Amino acid sequence: NLLVNAAIGCLNKAITYYNEGNNLLNAGDTANSFAKLKEAKKYFDVIIAAHEYDPEGKLLINGGKDLAKQSLIFNQAQLSIVMNDYSEAKKYLNLLKADKKYKEPTVYSQLAFIYLGDKDTTTALQIIGEGREMFPENKDLQNLELDIYTKQGKMDVLLDKFNVALVSDPENVVYLF
Repeated sequence: NLLVNAAIGCLNKAITYYNEGNNLLNAGDTANSFAKLKEAKKYFDVIIAAHEYDPEGKLLINGGKDLAKQSLIFNQAQLSIVMNDYSEAKKYLNLLKADKKYKEPTVYSQLAFIYLGDKDTTTALQIIGEGREMFPENKDLQNLELDIYTKQGKMDVLLDKFNVALVSDPENVVYLF
């Protein structure tokens, strides 16, 4: 019960810092915004770590879904992206990708975008491939893959990918073009 209360207190602090940081970001004050968001991330990390000491899952039962570990990790990835800390974002997104219970295609597309930003197209395509294997009908992953092959000019691979895409979405004007 003490752990639950401490985690809820940390969540309240994290949300306060997050809201303050977000308001500053919207006002154009990036430096002060990032300082507040870093504080929010510290508190979110404490809550994530608390899950390791909660084998009975009391944080989830008594704390509600706001304390779900995967949601907090995803939130940390999003905050890292907002603050242009892509190495941190990779860390959190890779944690989610490795979690067999967490099934969200956004993890794969965001990781791929980060690797594309690093000019690592090979890793980006590998991640997209993993995501497409898990989520074959996901349009975002499909479009991202097609875009990469289009930019690379790999017509042989691209035509095969477009044919598969057209099977799943035969009325898509972009694919037809």
